[in-house]
Amino acid sequence: MRLRLLGSLGLDATVLRHPSTLAGLAPGGAVRRQVLMPGRLHRWKRVDLAIAAMRHVPGDVELLVTGSGEEQARLRALAAGDPRIRFLGRVAEDELARLYATSLAVLFVPLREDLGLVTIEAFRCARPVITCTDSGEPARLVRDGETGLVASPDAASLGAAIARLAADPGLAARLGAQGMREG
Repeated sequence: MRLRLLGSLGLDATVLRHPSTLAGLAPGGAVRRQVLMPGRLHRWKRVDLAIAAMRHVPGDVELLVTGSGEEQARLRALAAGDPRIRFLGRVAEDELARLYATSLAVLFVPLREDLGLVTIEAFRCARPVITCTDSGEPARLVRDGETGLVASPDAASLGAAIARLAADPGLAARLGAQGMREG
């Protein structure tokens, strides 16, 4: 955000990160073969990209999508036929915290997001974040290969990132632990 302000308006600023209000965020619980995609179902959150990416993920890895929004019917139709993609709707805060804590990774691929609380919440649970190069602030918070993975904004690249962590849960744990230390 600082660089965007400097580049577009010529203003320098100190970036302050808004803390999450989600209670109960902490590492723990048995990690499952699932990737969590929390948030709203709006076009700029690019759930459709995540759905397309799952065609490039072998095996039994699940994509759990939380939230609601105007894109819900279209996204469910796109995911039809892949039982690994589950829409959970709005979930209670304690359930969301549990999902963060037990997921292999958190997928957050919005287009030019300004903040990225999802990234901060994932790091508090020692979970790596998979994001895209054009996701804005999340792509600045996630250091590729250190606290998560930063993929190109296309289905094959994103699917490869998911598959990489699914094939190497130890790597996912190391990236998540580093994210927690820095987050």
